[in-house]
Amino acid sequence: MKKRTALVIASLLLACSAAIYLVQLSLFGDARDTGFYLLQDLAFLPVQIAIVTIAVGMIVAEMQRRERIDKTHMLASSFFAEGGTAIMRTLRSCAGCSGELCSILDVRASWTPADFSRASEGVRAMTIGVSCSRDDLEAVREVLAQHRLSMLVISSNPVLLEHEDFTDMLWAMFHLTDEFTYRGDPSGYTEADVDHLNEDCARALRSLLVNWLAHMGHLRQEYPHLFTIAALEAKEGEPAA
Repeated sequence: MKKRTALVIASLLLACSAAIYLVQLSLFGDARDTGFYLLQDLAFLPVQIAIVTIAVGMIVAEMQRRERIDKTHMLASSFFAEGGTAIMRTLRSCAGCSGELCSILDVRASWTPADFSRASEGVRAMTIGVSCSRDDLEAVREVLAQHRLSMLVISSNPVLLEHEDFTDMLWAMFHLTDEFTYRGDPSGYTEADVDHLNEDCARALRSLLVNWLAHMGHLRQEYPHLFTIAALEAKEGEPAA
């Protein structure tokens, strides 16, 4: 239906143009000048197309990109407010707080975007060791189960298709949830089960921390008051060094 409408509009415009040229010929009777100006207009047409399709297209694309970024920040804010911070705190309790990890995650209001970027790269590069007991794994399983629905809702948003880090984090969360579902009650886990789940927890924690730092960087720039609240919330129950 849209294609048909477009064809009708294009046909009407061409007919109007032809009618105007016919009127010009009938009034002035100078086919040579009419042909000259017609070719001159056609010669300028590629320039007009370049201006409209390239310049305007770039402006529209940039506006759409910024809109997608804003929506992604909104989803990240919802995720960490709904349960992401609680999941992160639970996993961090199993990782301890080495000097390197604590310094990287001790976000401050004085940090610049470059500081947040360096912290994120530091998390990606460091080895995060997670050592959860069976009781710790039970706590992780419970907190994931509590927030599974909210994660499912957030993961259904098509905006996330272009945000690789956030998508990877959700996949890590769901994989860890599935592992708990398949293995059942942590009290019956073998040592091999515990070791495997600790590896999955470390991977999930790394993804959480990378996205949390990006989220905190955005809050620091746009919402300083919320940044302060979120930083304090993330430190609740923080393990000792």
